[in-house]
Order: sequence, then structure tokens, then C-alpha cells
Amino acid sequence: MRKYIKSDLLARCNSSIQAQILEVNTLFSQQKEDFLITAPLPGKWSAKQCLEHLNATLELYLPRIDSVISQSMNDSVNELKHGFIGSRLLNSMIPQEGKPLIKSRTFKVLEPGVSGNPALQVVVGFAVNMKRLKVCLEKSSHINIQRAKVTSAAGPILKLRLGDVYPFLINHNQRHILQAERAIQLCLKHK
Repeated sequence: MRKYIKSDLLARCNSSIQAQILEVNTLFSQQKEDFLITAPLPGKWSAKQCLEHLNATLELYLPRIDSVISQSMNDSVNELKHGFIGSRLLNSMIPQEGKPLIKSRTFKVLEPGVSGNPALQVVVGFAVNMKRLKVCLEKSSHINIQRAKVTSAAGPILKLRLGDVYPFLINHNQRHILQAERAIQLCLKHK
């Protein structure tokens, strides 16, 4: 497993958060609501549903991350490595040529609902969640993110290192932001 410096990882994640907030704001603000709520093909998610899924994922993980941080002791360990499962998850989320490397099923609890919220309200929710994630990153600079474990969406049987959770969430977001872009492009193409 490749080693990494905690401060570098947290800085990269912080930069990615800022970039993703900007990317989502730009992507969604330039489109009409109809293109954001329309599924590009039967059985596929609309751009709004992609973002609702990201919000559901963040809303599941953020309280867990907060809890782990508050229970962790100060620790100045700075050279860390990703765990085996964390490495696999990270690599599976990295989009290759704009598409996911590995197709995966969404847990029922994380599937987007049919909310009556306007798409721009969903964008605001995403920005709020990402800012909360950024606060968690800042708090993590004082703890051992390799030792701190977060219960995964799969349940208590699978706990991930906090140092794996942050890049996983960032990669997961990027995967679905690209999916939202493709959904919008298909809707514009078929209008």
C-alpha cells in the first residue's frame, strides 16, 4: 500500500470540495429545470436525482464522521497508508474516460427520492453538505485518520478508515457529477 502524508491528503480533499461545489453550481445554474429533472433514458437518473443521491450519501456519512472525530484523541501521526478495502473502494470510484470503472448498485437508503424540491434547492443542499464535509476535514487534522473508523453504508460489518472515507466521498461525488453532466447532455440532445 502506498503511503501518504495526512496534510497533503486533507489539502487535496479540501481543493476537490471547492472545485465540486463550483462545478455543480455552474452545471445546474446554466440549465432549465426541465433538463435537470428529466431522466435521459428509462431507468436512468436525472441530473437532479444524481445530486439527491450525493446529498443522501453525504447526509448518511457526515454524522458518522462527526461522531468518530469527536471520539478520537489528538494524534500527530502524519504518514499513513490506505487500507486494502479503502484502496479498492477508491479505485472503483475513479471515473475513467468520463465513465465509472466499475458499475455498482446503490443501497436502497441512498437511492434518490422523488422530492418536490426544485433542483436549485438540491444544489444549495449539496453546497451546505460539502461545507460540512470541509469542516470535518479541518477537524481531522488533529487526529489519526488511519485509526479512526467510520461505519460504511453497508452497515456495521464494514468499517472504513477515515483517511479512506474522505477521498472515497470525493471520488463518489465526481462519479455522479459526471453522470449528471451526461444526463443533461442527453436531454439537450433529444429536446
